[in-house]
Parts: sequence; structure tokens; C-alpha cells
Amino acid sequence: MGKDNKPLVSADELEALIQDWGANPHLSIDRFFPVRFWLLFTLVLSVSTWLLFKANALALTLTTDPEYIQRLSNFLYFRGWFMLTILVIGCKLLS
Repeated sequence: MGKDNKPLVSADELEALIQDWGANPHLSIDRFFPVRFWLLFTLVLSVSTWLLFKANALALTLTTDPEYIQRLSNFLYFRGWFMLTILVIGCKLLS
């Protein structure tokens, strides 16, 4: 199998691709970042609020064993606080 070590992009093509890099520093490379950020923010906030206020009801849907309902409820409540804390820290670091 003889493969040529020929580059896939010529020097002229590469120059044409990168000629405008850095030309406008205010131009956003990722246009959909704000949309994804607010979508994930809303999702995490709603799930963490759900876990904080409905932990016992969620535990009842996950198991019928009375011994595990309280343990699972405590775990879900802790998970809600954990998610809310990570959300706040992430928003502080981003701003």
C-alpha cells in the first residue's frame, strides 16, 4: 500500500481559511453558547428544586421498601443541594 504523504490542504487553501482569524475580537465563535447555557441553567435549577421539595415523593416512586425510603429521600435531598451549589459556583465562575 503506497500512500502519498501529500497534505490534504494546500498552503494557499490554509491561508484562505485562517486569514480572518482574530480580525474582530468581539465576534463570538460559539453563537449558541448563551442558548445552551440558559437551557442547562433552567434544567439544573428545575431538577435541583424538584429534588429539594419532592425528595420523599420521588423516593416513594423508586422503592417500596420502607427501610430504604428514608435513606433514598435523604440522598435525593442531598443531591438537590449539591446540584444547586454546583450551579451557583458555576455561575459565579462564569461571570
